[in-house]
Amino acid sequence: MPYYIQSDASDLILGRNTKDEFVIGGCGTTDWRKGADLFIIIANQLNIKYPHATIIFRWVGAFPGIELERLNYELRKCKMENKVFFEFSSCDLNNFYNSIDLFLLTSREDPYPLVILEAAKFNVPSICFDLVCGSKDFILHSNGGIIVPFLDIDRMVEEIIGFYNDINFRNKMGKNANDYLKSTHSKDEYVYNKFKELLKK
Repeated sequence: MPYYIQSDASDLILGRNTKDEFVIGGCGTTDWRKGADLFIIIANQLNIKYPHATIIFRWVGAFPGIELERLNYELRKCKMENKVFFEFSSCDLNNFYNSIDLFLLTSREDPYPLVILEAAKFNVPSICFDLVCGSKDFILHSNGGIIVPFLDIDRMVEEIIGFYNDINFRNKMGKNANDYLKSTHSKDEYVYNKFKELLKK
């Protein structure tokens, strides 16, 4: 899908990695398709295996209602209220993307999530499941993240720890994603030509 993402360096806050906490971001509605429940499962398994890792999980896009109540119930049961946070939707996501070190896409199905491109705009690498979405194509072509076998929670945890332990690897992946974004989805001509190709088909 030829999304257009305007490149504006003024949105990016430099030096955000000086903070003590490693922040993993998620974004979207909290329905089954987006895998908000998997966000909790991954966080919980990571905390069990690596209890001393200073990692928090932030999900933006929640709405008041039964879905959020269920998620908060699970957080209380596994005592993860201080590690995982579901936040309401916001029109301005710049602060969110500037605050995270890694974007975690837990979708079970998603055609071509815009959030992967938005994360790349902020030099943030991404990680997602295989076989569920077009984000795989962006990550593969950009070398701007990691693709994990579908629902392989253990592998997802290990890949997250890899980003957590290696800031150079994390920064390189983030730059790769940003460079590829600028050469594709941030260029009017690229997006226009992609639309032309699709219309011809």
